[in-house]
Amino acid sequence: MYVLSLQKSRSFPRDRNIELILVKKEEGPYWPHLLKQKVKQHWLKVDFSRWKDEDDSEDEGEGQNQDLEEMMRQMGGLGGGDSRPSLDDLEDEDSDDDDLPDLE
Repeated sequence: MYVLSLQKSRSFPRDRNIELILVKKEEGPYWPHLLKQKVKQHWLKVDFSRWKDEDDSEDEGEGQNQDLEEMMRQMGGLGGGDSRPSLDDLEDEDSDDDDLPDLE
């Protein structure tokens, strides 16, 4: 239905989905629909956190398209995965363990 720039369009396979970044071959108005059919497809969803409006700048760079979880992993394992903080250096005693006074 629409002509894509294969050099600029990209795909990213994820655990449970495939992320596609589709770039039009020629500048022009935004597409009214992605598919030829105007019926909503249950398997196709838009990631509005990555949505780009017509008035958004093209000069924002590639940093806007990074996955937040991937960026957190690069910052030292803060974004999930198997890395968990070690709690071994914490004290065993707690102020809540102290004896409470008798109730009157």
